[in-house]
Amino acid sequence: MSQKQRSLLVWSSALFIFAVPFQTFANETYGPSLPSSSGSSLNEQKRESVDVKRTADKISSQLATLFDGSQVGLRYRLQRTGSEISHNRIQFQVRIKVEIPISEKVSLNIQPQTQGDSFSSGWSNLASIDDASEIEFDMKLRRLFIEGRPTDKFTWQVGALETRTGGLESTPLTLDSDGWIDGGRIIMTLNKSSGDFSIDRVSVTGGSLSPDEGNVFARKFDVQENPFAQVQIQGAIAEKLKLMGEYNKIGSDEYLRANFSLDVSEHLGAIASSIFFEAAHSIGSRSGEDFRGRSVGVTKEDKKWKGTIAYINNQLSRDIRSLVNAPTREAGEQILFEYERDTRVKGLTWSVRHRQCIESETCRGFRLELRLIKRFKAE
Repeated sequence: MSQKQRSLLVWSSALFIFAVPFQTFANETYGPSLPSSSGSSLNEQKRESVDVKRTADKISSQLATLFDGSQVGLRYRLQRTGSEISHNRIQFQVRIKVEIPISEKVSLNIQPQTQGDSFSSGWSNLASIDDASEIEFDMKLRRLFIEGRPTDKFTWQVGALETRTGGLESTPLTLDSDGWIDGGRIIMTLNKSSGDFSIDRVSVTGGSLSPDEGNVFARKFDVQENPFAQVQIQGAIAEKLKLMGEYNKIGSDEYLRANFSLDVSEHLGAIASSIFFEAAHSIGSRSGEDFRGRSVGVTKEDKKWKGTIAYINNQLSRDIRSLVNAPTREAGEQILFEYERDTRVKGLTWSVRHRQCIESETCRGFRLELRLIKRFKAE
């Protein structure tokens, strides 16, 4: 396929992806266009319009159920590293999640995604502004696993898994959600408490992490060469103070990570919903330096929007940095700002994300992203 044909294919796909929600937005806002008429003819046209809308809503609901958790998006990315602009381009994302029931309590999960072999990114190039990037469409089956739920409190997964299990994991030093882990996992919901202290959930994951191959069928499963192990505990110290403790072994690196989230909406609701603190420390570091990173931030949520501002000091090893949240994987001190807002189209949001380095020795430059994302969610 030629460069021109690939470009045409990508642009056509992008237009198709966003045509339906924008048409829905137009209809909901202004109403469907009808030719000038009167009497029964006008009523008939209105009935036909209602029938068409009901059919479209039914199809949309069925697709949302089938592709629950999937998303497509467009973004503009501008990044400066040192004194040079390294990225100035428009990108697109297709992230598909399909869950196929095998039995009443077992399902097959299929998750292909764009951006080929990049562990910490799912965005492919659509158009270069002035950084000479090439248009690409590299869709690979990143995650493929069987999941069983024998009870409401116990889940097991086997195959090419997601990197996250939910809860307090969406913080700057977390493994990127675009990645994968080959192996097995069990998740136990405990809801055990003693006074104000509680343990809500425990997950144990083990297997292999090979970050350089996105295709699940081409990846090498080798727990000796690329070992991965994780034990995660989530709970609360008090009613409004949630915590997460995590042990990670990735290759030769072993480290502990803890995350605390304090609900302050009752006292600081006008300016903040929660405050979080995250810290990572290595185990048995050869250099004797145990500190591996920290982040502290404030989040404000409303019905239609969410904003976060955070300070991050990322001192994880070079190999681990390439696996964590892409915007903050640079070493050193940085400030992260994120703002996301719903539109009038269901599941469609726009957002801005900016990461600014605040010291020049290791972290230099900035990264700016403007995003438009359509998420599919079962009702």
